[in-house]
Order: sequence, then C-alpha cells, then structure tokens
Amino acid sequence: MSNKTNGSFGRLPKLRMYRGSTMQVCGLWPYVVSAQTPSVGVPMGFSLQTGATVCCDPINWFEKANLIFNPSAFVLGLPGLGKSTTIRHMLTGLHYQDVVPLILGDLKGEYIDLVRKLGGQVIRLGVGGRGYLNVLDPGNGLEAIRLLRTKNLYDEADAIMKDIEMRQLNLVTGLVAISRKSNTTDRETNLIAKALSSLNQLALDEGKTPVLNDLLELIRTPNAEMSYVVRDRGDKDKYQDIIENLDVSLTGLIEGNQLGEIFSKQTSEPMQLDKPVCFDVSSIPDTQLDLQGAALLACWSEGFANLEISHVLADNGLAPRRKYIVAIDELWRALRSAGGMVDRVDALTRLNRSYGTGMIMATHTVKDFEALALEEDRAKAANFIRNAGIVMTAGLDSVEVELLRKIVYISKAEEKEIISWSTPPGLEAESSPAGAGKIMIKIAQRPGIPIKVLLVPGEAEVNDTNKRWDK
Repeated sequence: MSNKTNGSFGRLPKLRMYRGSTMQVCGLWPYVVSAQTPSVGVPMGFSLQTGATVCCDPINWFEKANLIFNPSAFVLGLPGLGKSTTIRHMLTGLHYQDVVPLILGDLKGEYIDLVRKLGGQVIRLGVGGRGYLNVLDPGNGLEAIRLLRTKNLYDEADAIMKDIEMRQLNLVTGLVAISRKSNTTDRETNLIAKALSSLNQLALDEGKTPVLNDLLELIRTPNAEMSYVVRDRGDKDKYQDIIENLDVSLTGLIEGNQLGEIFSKQTSEPMQLDKPVCFDVSSIPDTQLDLQGAALLACWSEGFANLEISHVLADNGLAPRRKYIVAIDELWRALRSAGGMVDRVDALTRLNRSYGTGMIMATHTVKDFEALALEEDRAKAANFIRNAGIVMTAGLDSVEVELLRKIVYISKAEEKEIISWSTPPGLEAESSPAGAGKIMIKIAQRPGIPIKVLLVPGEAEVNDTNKRWDK
C-alpha cells in the first residue's frame, strides 16, 4: 500500500527467490544477494517470508554448519498439521546423505512404510506370536567381542561386555519393576547382576544365548559368589527367603503375563546395523500401558546397544563408520506408559552426542508433559525441549504457545503466526487446515524461520496415515 504523502510503501511485495552457485548466476550481478536462510542440511521447503529454499536437520546443523551444539531436534504440533510428515521427510533426506534412520519403537505404525520404502528392516514385536525380543540376547555384542579379541583389543572387548551386562541388568530390573509396580531391592539387583555375568561368560564360551528362564534357574541354584552378594552367611534357607519375591516376579514374567511372552523367548529377528530399522510395536493396544512401556524400554536398549557396538568397531577399524538418526515420535505415550520412563529418556538425550547419533523427538503439545504425575518428571520433560538443538513447531493454540514461551524464546510476531496455523479447516468438502505443512524453526534466541514443508511425489505413499479410511 502506498503512502499518498511521500509515495513510500508500507509493505514490500514478496518476490520469488532462487538459489544458485556463483558460476550459474554470475551474469546476474549486481541483482544477486546472499541467501538469508540456511543452505546446509535436508531441503525442507521454502521460507514463508522470502520464498527461499530452507535446509534443516540436526546432523548437518551440528556437524557442518555449527549452528547448534547438540545434534537433536524437538517437534511439536497439533494433530493433523504435519508433525510426523515433517519428521519422515527429514529422515528420508538424511538417508540419502548416508545417515541411517532408526525408529526405536513405532507405537502407531507411522514409519513402517517409509522404512520398507528405503529398503530397511521392520522388526515386529507383540503378543500372540507377533515377534519376540530376548532381553538377555547379547545380539551383535558377542561377535564384536570375539572380533576385538582376535585383534588383541581386550580392553575394548571388556568394555562391550560390561555394556551388555549393564543393559541386561537395566532391562531385567525394569521389567520386574513394571510387573510388580515397585523397584528391585539392592540384594535382588546385585544377585541379578552376578547371575547375568555367569550366563554371559557361558554364552561367550559355548555360544548358547540365555533367556529369562535360564536366569531364574541359575538364581534358584546359587553358587558361592551369588550366595556372597546376598549375604546369606551360608544359610541356604535364608537364601531362599531372600530370593522368594524375585523368584515370584521372574516366574510371573516367564509364565504369567504378556511381558514374558514377548521378552522371555529367543529374538525373532536380530537388528541389523547397516540399514534403516523400525521396531513396530503398534499391535500393543493403548490400554496396555505397562506392556507399551516395557516394549519401548527394550527397543531403546537394543537400539543404543547396537549403536555403541557399531561405533566401537568403527573406532578400531573393524567396521565402516556410520552415522545414525534416532526418531522417537509420540513421546507423550512413552512417558506415560510406565514409571521411570522420563529418567530413561533423559539419559538418552544426554548421551546422543557421545553415541555419535542425532535424535528427533516429537509430541503434540507442551501440555502432554503437564499430565505427568510428578513435578520432577514434568520439569525433566520440559528440558527435552529446552535442551534440543532445534525446536520445530507446527500450529498450536494460544494456551500451548504461552506454555512453550516459558521454555523457548518466541516473539509476538512468531506467536501470532503459530496460532494462526492452528485454525481448523473450513466446512467445505476436502478443505485443508490453514497450517498444514507449516513449521516454525527455532534455535536458541535467534528469530524463527517459518517454512512450508514440500514433499517430492514419491513421498506421498509413505505419508498416508489414514489408510483405514481410504476407499
């Protein structure tokens, strides 16, 4: 609009911008300006302010652009506005940059088609014979230990064995805690640790992979070391009294409930390290929160254990160096599924740099965290957003934006735009929400970058999350 008094314009027209190399556009000088949006990373779409292409992902922004200090992203947005589609698009772009996507627990089955399309591995877990994950299976660990020992790398081999035993201990005690609704005692934890050490040595020597039933039988028939760690003073009756509750809990896992059906049998399909992987736990209904929590705990443990093995082998020249990106969508479901899940996710978010791995987490709104029972859990969950290298938000209502502003700097103009994206679609048939595919990218205190995510034609078939409604 022009000002009649001085001829100035209050609003400049939005011009379409194009990006090119100096060789391609050198003849256009001086009508060329440097790009205002990041050009490193996965091409996500175009800026809603300038029309320029915007590239973004936590791996490239951390490793190459040095824009962030933590290779992670947190994505928020009301349902139906493109939150998960944005993540799938980013994973696809990273895959073609030789970064391996890992979905360590797909609760809704929204990443299965993508992983299959990328030639990856879908590992199903669920009751009724849908798939098993043996929580005592050392997996690729024993092979890595043998390989390291052939190269006289005994310290590295011992470190992997310690990692295996720690992972197994966390999983077994976690399953017992979920099953009995209380944590294991110090004596029980020490006893499980000692028994696991014996079983793993046997597995390394004889190649026999133990299961939970082997653990229970060993605890029932103790050796001198196990007797010592529980301090029974050589009294067999006292030993039986000490292990009674643990015996009942492990027996219940093996014989009495659905946790044992999935986790006490031999692994159906070992995880591969050189291709995209999706752990499909979508067959577990939302009404079985304990089982969901146990499944996620097992998937995270299996995934990160294999990541560490991959990096140790690469560090010693025994395997190719690979980069990974882990996606945890529907985070709110994971946090509510079982006690202690907030602490476990918190540990993962702090370790992703040392694992040499990027991470993308997502939930609908900040209010999802407000529903957690403990104040300390709510504070830790808010830190998942605060500590993320990149915060990406789709449309949110005014209440949600106000909650988000307590964690991330958002200007008044950005607030207004994010709220406008939450406007529902019109009443006419086939109308789309105003904010569909629109994302605000935030890092630290910098101004946000509002973008429209653009998909290539081949992505449409892996982004249909309403297949059961299709005709």
